[in-house]
Amino acid sequence: MGPIPVTPLPYATDHPQRKVPYVTYSILAVNILVFASFWNYIFSYYPHIKGFLDPWAFSVSHPNLITLFTHAFIQIDPFHLLGNMLLLWLVGRVLEDGLGHTLFTLFYFASLVMATLLYGIIERTFMPGAMDASLIGASGAISGVMGLAAFRFYRLRVRTIPILTICCLPIPIPVKFWVPFWIYAVYFAVKEVYAGVMQISTVSIGHFNIDVPEDHVAHWAHIGGLLLGVLAAFMLDSVKEGKRGYALEDATKAVNEGIPANASMQQLEEILRERPNDPEVLEAISALAMYNGDQEKSRQFSIRLLQVCLRAHENARAVSTYLSLLYAFPDTVLPAKEQLAIASTLEGSMHYQESAQAFGLVIEHYPQSREAENALLRSAQLHHRYLRDSTSAKYMLEALLQDFPGSPWESLARERLREIEKNTR
Repeated sequence: MGPIPVTPLPYATDHPQRKVPYVTYSILAVNILVFASFWNYIFSYYPHIKGFLDPWAFSVSHPNLITLFTHAFIQIDPFHLLGNMLLLWLVGRVLEDGLGHTLFTLFYFASLVMATLLYGIIERTFMPGAMDASLIGASGAISGVMGLAAFRFYRLRVRTIPILTICCLPIPIPVKFWVPFWIYAVYFAVKEVYAGVMQISTVSIGHFNIDVPEDHVAHWAHIGGLLLGVLAAFMLDSVKEGKRGYALEDATKAVNEGIPANASMQQLEEILRERPNDPEVLEAISALAMYNGDQEKSRQFSIRLLQVCLRAHENARAVSTYLSLLYAFPDTVLPAKEQLAIASTLEGSMHYQESAQAFGLVIEHYPQSREAENALLRSAQLHHRYLRDSTSAKYMLEALLQDFPGSPWESLARERLREIEKNTR
């Protein structure tokens, strides 16, 4: 009697979900709905299940572009469905959180194609007698997700329970423990490579009429998905991206939980040397510096973050950064061009009072500059149109005409003055 197989089954992760994984949930829903639709037919036709699924399954001997994708949404039985969907739910949500919806979608289906391609190559090369076998299931694509997630989220842990398989029945053992996900991924990869090699060896042994049990699992599809996941990890520099993500998490945790932050600061500064315009890293360093009591450093990095946001036209972030900066450091004045730019951005975001104050700082601190000339006109229009302060608007227009004779805005300023005088009679 051989050893009883034990399989670790992950069922939870320690990854905090930041956004809704719409793509993962959509793939899950389609798989479940397809299985539910086929349920009665699968069991009614179970003796002839191959013939029933053939139109939707992928066959190496008769490859088809449609079945290349449809086969990934068919699961043969409830255990097949549960195993695949559980892994997709666990790891797909995590990876989609890191890659974003579009890139995750492209990667998922690229993994599916790679898994099917390698499966087909191995079948034709080493197992031509099995080429008529139907390939179904999402495990090839999910293997790709696992391979990339092991690199991108190298600190991810999965809560796991051992599963005994006795007489084809999975029996959970009531022992729960955390496992680093990369260890689970390595275990899965080693198991699949071993099984895949044995599958080829079984075919070779069969030529000598030695009776060996057949293995109908598509191990080489799993290996194909894993290979693409590893390749994508290197192409996307996923370990470095993961390091950045974890450094940001550690910084937030340090500030929120009141723990020492020196290590987090060193990590973030190291990342910043490679990515000097990373807004999230700049924001985290500013927060850590404030937490450490270094107010000047916090102010400088907030200003640097604001400058990056203005250059990138990230208006919403620029506005929130500037307002936070003024709250913490009310006496902050930016260089003339940037002070004028944030004043205009505030106006465009309908923060009219704050915009007027920002224009006023340009006028006050750079009185002879072209930026001040522009700010006088813009601020006058802002006071007249939105703040309903005609007196201040008139004062600024008169200051523009007096301080900047020959200004290109002279005719416009006089026209605005006439409008204000007409409206105030």
